[in-house]
Amino acid sequence: MSNNNNLNIRYNKSGYRQYQANDGGWEYTHRTVAEKKIGRPIEPNEHVHHINKNKVDNRPSNLVVIKDNIHREVHRSDYNEKNSCFNCGRTSHWAQDCYASYDIDGNRL
Repeated sequence: MSNNNNLNIRYNKSGYRQYQANDGGWEYTHRTVAEKKIGRPIEPNEHVHHINKNKVDNRPSNLVVIKDNIHREVHRSDYNEKNSCFNCGRTSHWAQDCYASYDIDGNRL
């Protein structure tokens, strides 16, 4: 992904930005950016969450890779990103202050 002028870019029906990979397939920009940020592929039980809820804001600082169950929790109707932990899913603290050993469903972190 060198020069945006050489990339075929589209937005899917859900509003996520995609680019055409060298093999001709379409890749999600936010997933590629997140994988580079964490230095590994995203696992099947993980999602990339846009912290500010803007699907086209793919800056590394706006993306966090979180487990499926935590992702569901942060998208609850009363979710507030200012008081939710992306590590464990609780709303009593931020991720940087998290010392939990288990997530909200009792799964070991």
